[in-house]
Amino acid sequence: MSATSIGLLIATIWAASLRQNINATLYAVFFGFYGSYAALSLGLTHNWFGITADQVQATTALWTGSWLLTIGMLTVLVVRLPWSFPFLLAIVDVALVLLLIGTLATSTLATQVGGWVVFLFVAVAMYLYVAAMWEETGGSPLPMGRPLVS
Repeated sequence: MSATSIGLLIATIWAASLRQNINATLYAVFFGFYGSYAALSLGLTHNWFGITADQVQATTALWTGSWLLTIGMLTVLVVRLPWSFPFLLAIVDVALVLLLIGTLATSTLATQVGGWVVFLFVAVAMYLYVAAMWEETGGSPLPMGRPLVS
C-alpha cells in the first residue's frame, strides 16, 4: 500500500505539472486513500495511535465512511467524463458501502462481496489503463462511453 501511494503521489505531481487537473485530482484522491490506509493499518497494528482494541471497529468504520463520502463526491463530479470513469468510481463506492456494512455489522458475507467488487474495480481500471496505453502507442482509441451529462 505504501509503494502504491508513493507512485500515486508522483503521478499526481506529474499530472499537475502538465496541467492535467482531472488526472491529478483522481491520482491525488487515490494517493490519499492508499496512503491513509497504509497509515491506518500500520498504526493499528503497531498501536501508534493508542486506539484500544474495542475502538478498532469504530475507527475502521469512520475511515471507510470518510472515504465513501470523498469518493462518492468525486463520482458525482466526473459525470461530464465518459461514463466509464463515473462507472469505475461507482464500483469503488459500492465496495466501500459493502465494506462499511461488513465492518459495522461484522458481516463476513458483506466483507467478502466487497472484496469481490474490488476485483471488478481493478478489472475496469485495467481496461482504462490498456485503453490509454493502446492509444498512446498509436492504436485507435478504445471505447470509453459517452458522458452521462453533456
